[in-house]
Amino acid sequence: MHINKSLKILNPQTRFKERRQIIETTLNQVFPNKNQAIKILEAGCGKWWALKEINRKFEITGVDISSEALEYRLNTQKDLANYKVGDLRNIEIENNSFDAIYSNYVLEHIKGSEIVLQNFLKWLKNGGIIIVQVPDRNSTAAFFSRFSPHFIHVLYYKYVKGRKNAGEPGHGPFEAYYDKILSIDGFRRFSENNGCKILAEIGILAPYKGFSFFSKILQLLSLGKLSHNHNGLLYIFQKEPQKSL
Repeated sequence: MHINKSLKILNPQTRFKERRQIIETTLNQVFPNKNQAIKILEAGCGKWWALKEINRKFEITGVDISSEALEYRLNTQKDLANYKVGDLRNIEIENNSFDAIYSNYVLEHIKGSEIVLQNFLKWLKNGGIIIVQVPDRNSTAAFFSRFSPHFIHVLYYKYVKGRKNAGEPGHGPFEAYYDKILSIDGFRRFSENNGCKILAEIGILAPYKGFSFFSKILQLLSLGKLSHNHNGLLYIFQKEPQKSL
């Protein structure tokens, strides 16, 4: 696959604000009643709610495989209406029970992430949306991550990004697998095969700190198959309402 030139790329300096605006605009379009809380499942919720600056009411159910992360979230943020500890591939959650599902840089850490996406569709109400943010496995950054030992990532986070606790329990970087679905082609195929509508398809460029020159070389060596101009993806899918017979 060659780089998709039509993919909108967020400005690296304003990407957090732009991303939040895109998500907020989509939520307001799909759920116009601002007085009603959006029932949302945060899949891989971690220690904090990334969309707290969005001016909407949320009823958040948090799911995480780490009981420690959930305990921190419950004791400090105190923003979860419900929570469950478990693996997103096999946790038991009632079908058709959420308006929206939000997953922020989680699926790349799961072998069998397409199983998780299929679960999202089951747990989602008709007309509801899935908001997914992941690295693009076909970016230079993900390519390097896939083919380098994990200790190299730890050293990069510790000495280039300056994260002193990198690699220690509860601190990233965590093992990543980058299933093939975590790409532009993969998400488009998932949408087509499952009757979903793509509401947003965005490339995110996080600055390649200490990696930019090497990233450009990788892109050239790949003959354009790897992306240097974005390393992350934001997709918003809508589970289209079933047609009545």
